[in-house]
Amino acid sequence: MLDQIINVVKDQAVGQLMGNADVPNEKVDEVAGAAGESVVDGLKGALGSGDISGLTSLLGGNAGDLGSNNIVQGMVSNFAGKLTGLTGMGGDASSSLAGGMLPGLIQSVISKFTSSAPGDSAFDVNSLMASAGSNMLADKAKDLLGGGIGDLFGK
Repeated sequence: MLDQIINVVKDQAVGQLMGNADVPNEKVDEVAGAAGESVVDGLKGALGSGDISGLTSLLGGNAGDLGSNNIVQGMVSNFAGKLTGLTGMGGDASSSLAGGMLPGLIQSVISKFTSSAPGDSAFDVNSLMASAGSNMLADKAKDLLGGGIGDLFGK
């Protein structure tokens, strides 16, 4: 599920980034992937903080102006930081590009979740919560175990 969201965002972002003077063509795919990761990180963050109603409202298309939505603002900020790191863009330029792009990309994701098309049936909030929750649990387990079972035994 999370990979599907990243791919939806990435596919849309590539088209928007091609020919953008601030993003070198050789970085377009990497930057588009960072946009997808920023969206998924924001969704996981909302889930992890317990903002289930905000998450379901956003993905149900009931969040109002996406640019002023707290979850989306976090995604934009995350993506702007990644843009700066990947392209060397200044903070203002990366914030402007991220703020201009991400709401439209998120709208593409929302349209998958609100679609009744058979090909979009996998885009379900309950599936997202299960997928993101299991990934977050796996990450916590890795953190707790450190380098893995071998490290526990000094190998």
